[in-house]
Amino acid sequence: MNLQQTITRMSKIEPNLIKITSKQGYDKTSWLKEGDRHRESSALLRNTRRQNYDLFKIAKSDKEKRRCIEIMDACVYSSTLLIAYAYELTLKAGITCLYLGCSQKLFEKDIKSKYGHNLVKAADDLKLSLSEDQRTDLRSLENVLMKTGRYPIISSDTNQYLQNINARSYDFWDDNKYNERLDLLEDIRGHVKLIDADSGNPVTYITYKIDEDGYFCFRMGGRLSARITVKYSEYQARNGLNSRQAMRDLLLSNDALKPLFAYYWDKAEYIED
Repeated sequence: MNLQQTITRMSKIEPNLIKITSKQGYDKTSWLKEGDRHRESSALLRNTRRQNYDLFKIAKSDKEKRRCIEIMDACVYSSTLLIAYAYELTLKAGITCLYLGCSQKLFEKDIKSKYGHNLVKAADDLKLSLSEDQRTDLRSLENVLMKTGRYPIISSDTNQYLQNINARSYDFWDDNKYNERLDLLEDIRGHVKLIDADSGNPVTYITYKIDEDGYFCFRMGGRLSARITVKYSEYQARNGLNSRQAMRDLLLSNDALKPLFAYYWDKAEYIED
């Protein structure tokens, strides 16, 4: 008896309907709304900075000028951190589409550890076409999320400390850079909205339950690359069948699935839950 016959006889696979609620975190629209809130808050702060610059120019006392500077400084720093968070949430809105049909545990783990503040990783997995300058700026925003937008500059070297302070100030206060970030964020948001919602590039989801406690989920189209996510059943793990090859044998033994996976197996990304 060969391996395929053993799996076909012992393992049971059956269609598994996707049931998703916003409470599970897979709702793209909810993530986009959160990103939009951060973007709007950032824009409001930036506008307050401009208003206080006008007030600074007509201020009569040093006290009034200092107060204007304090408000402007707070606005540029907070607006930059918020726009960085808007990027993160907007990108993760698209990432939710990669996990439809997968376990909530896998989604929650990956959204925190695999992606975290890694904007470039998220952009790459969403197949965004970015210039090298744009990728560099995403890395700069990652640094804002992890360090420069949240913590004071620390350095034992005075010259290095001053260089870091000046670099951060230039990055945060530059209105042209801020506006470029708004434009790119809007482009990314447009791309994310079309994921799984583009009639010219429709999405296909196939999910199956394996035995009592395993599953596999396959997606293709929808502006994303083909992807297979698998959680091996306890039976498969116990019998040494928790491998990509064994999974392929199982799926190709199913007449309904064989044509699809015979074509896509080597083309799709393979993820193990």
